[in-house]
Amino acid sequence: MEFSEKDNPTFDPDAPKIKNFHLFDFNFKYNIVQSEDAVKLYSRQAILAFSILFSVLAGGILTAINAKKMGSKKGAWISVLYSILYIFVFLLILSPFKTNTGITFFVNGIGGLCLSNIIWGKYIGKETQYKPKAIWIPLIVCLFMVIIMVWAILASGEMANM
Repeated sequence: MEFSEKDNPTFDPDAPKIKNFHLFDFNFKYNIVQSEDAVKLYSRQAILAFSILFSVLAGGILTAINAKKMGSKKGAWISVLYSILYIFVFLLILSPFKTNTGITFFVNGIGGLCLSNIIWGKYIGKETQYKPKAIWIPLIVCLFMVIIMVWAILASGEMANM
């Protein structure tokens, strides 16, 4: 699904435009507008941050919510399926090795970059102008899940075996 200026009634011709959209694009200010009428989406930066700090699945869910809001059910499904497959493949690849937090953050960062750049570009639109949506609800949900996982690990006595 291709998007253009006419797809967005709040199009701002003065907003910074994205020129090249590739995997290692770290300029997250493109296409952000402050208009109250603009569509509210979780930002590319939020997707990358959630992918790194929580999991690629968290970033995939945010991307899926954005894609669905933009009318791309296919993009929503691909975001979630990509995230699950990405986690599964890297668990298989990294399971024989003793990994640390740095490696996990790096691997999650690569997955998050794919979500925030490649999948965003294809299913949300490279030229889509948006207003960043507040991340409080996803942040609270993710932190709650981390607390439950830490509690479960501590309760099971697994920390003693690490």
